[in-house]
Amino acid sequence: MKQFLIIALLLCVFSTTAQDSNTLMNQQINGATANGANSSWLYVHNDIPTKGTPVLFTEWTKGWLAYQGKKYDSIPLKFNVYQNELMFKTPKGDSLLVIKGQVPTFGFYLPTQTMYFKAYKVPTGKTVQEAYCEVIYEGSKLAFIKKHTKVFSKAGKAEAYAEPPANRYTDETTFYIVKNQEWIEVSRKKKALLKTFAEKKELLEKFWETEKLDIDKDTDLKKFFEYYESLL
Repeated sequence: MKQFLIIALLLCVFSTTAQDSNTLMNQQINGATANGANSSWLYVHNDIPTKGTPVLFTEWTKGWLAYQGKKYDSIPLKFNVYQNELMFKTPKGDSLLVIKGQVPTFGFYLPTQTMYFKAYKVPTGKTVQEAYCEVIYEGSKLAFIKKHTKVFSKAGKAEAYAEPPANRYTDETTFYIVKNQEWIEVSRKKKALLKTFAEKKELLEKFWETEKLDIDKDTDLKKFFEYYESLL
């Protein structure tokens, strides 16, 4: 079955940094309309209210995406985690889905950090799932990956005197260390990371204490993995 495609013209805003000068571009990219095309973008399913959202951020968030070897900057983006789909807004205000496989990397500009996402083939049991994953660290020998997941639960039956039933999106995250093409699932805990690199545990533990690293800070985890790679 042929999928209906719209050729979205990226005219505008997309500044390429040759010192961030705003340039007008006339590059074509395949996209499909998001308005009404996919129910998972909506916050109501079959007239039943839904708690939570399928997207990473409910508001349009400035970011960038890579397409055919070029980086398009300052684009309003939304990432549908549930469907693993990326949507961008054109200068005319149209919301378009990016056809899967066309954008290998994208990112969001947040007040305190830049989030970087990359398309991976993630092993899940005996199968492989194509998914955009957040890259917390990417070196020459290993990467530390965060896979965002949205689990959708249908509303239960209505009961007397009880809160009206609602569908629900629940956030889940899985962390992986990717080394020598092997995906190792780990928890985001100091003990788990040190156990994974048992052969360097003593040096890594000393570095952790000396640098006073915080497991909840991505910047500190980058320092940790950079140091580990320096030992290899």
